[in-house]
Amino acid sequence: ICAMESLETQILKNRYEDKIDLSEWHLAYFTFSGNDVFYPSNKNVFKCGGTNTIAAAILSRWIGATYEENAPYESSFTIDSSLKYASDYKVQDIYNLHPWVSKHNKYSISFLKELIMDLNSVSVFYNSSNAYYNKSTASHYCSDPEAGVSHAVSLIGWDDNYSRENFNSKSRP
Repeated sequence: ICAMESLETQILKNRYEDKIDLSEWHLAYFTFSGNDVFYPSNKNVFKCGGTNTIAAAILSRWIGATYEENAPYESSFTIDSSLKYASDYKVQDIYNLHPWVSKHNKYSISFLKELIMDLNSVSVFYNSSNAYYNKSTASHYCSDPEAGVSHAVSLIGWDDNYSRENFNSKSRP
């Protein structure tokens, strides 16, 4: 979902359209199923997960980046194979800070802010364990470098005045 959201924000930023909704389901489906797939799986496509690197590989093949109306999310467990190369947008440039084969990198806050200002949104991975979540403030922070990643989100802004006290006392930025 984050890969498509990133693409959508670029389309909006560059004023190609005033509003946009691209199909995450199309991207996921043709990543894991159909003929000549990038990452074959026998699992339910909705449970396969993924990474920005996998999404970049699929989109750079010009598979996907089609409108949501062409392949609505969870509308069907199959998509006709004739729609595989349906693309309303062709992805040409992808900036991937964390290649699939690299170790996890931790970037400075100022660097992430710069990326958001320059690119409009940044997809990041984090550990979404409830142990790091403060339900009362809807804040989440994992300080354990060995925790691994389990979820992705898109960063679109920040609040420099958001108090560190809003996070769990055992895990604060």
